[in-house]
Amino acid sequence: MITVYTKDLCGFCHAAKKYLDEKNLEYKEINIDYDPEARAFLKAGGHKTCPQIYYRSDILVEGGYDGLSTLSKEEIEQRIQGFDLEDFNFDISYKL
Repeated sequence: MITVYTKDLCGFCHAAKKYLDEKNLEYKEINIDYDPEARAFLKAGGHKTCPQIYYRSDILVEGGYDGLSTLSKEEIEQRIQGFDLEDFNFDISYKL
């Protein structure tokens, strides 16, 4: 699932959530004003602004809302699918 890290009184955070809603993409919001662990996670990743858009523990979109708004629903879904494929074991060897 997509995770949107947000802050209170953040216009870009609101815009990112609205964009995902308009694209009918499911997401979870984590407000770092109320979640110190999430704030520490973002700081450790070098982030200084919100929103940050992740899929699992990987950045899905660089540039927050600005980066997100350049992608179509299909492009976002392709990125998610790419993360899912990384987790798939492609060992198709056949042992005799």
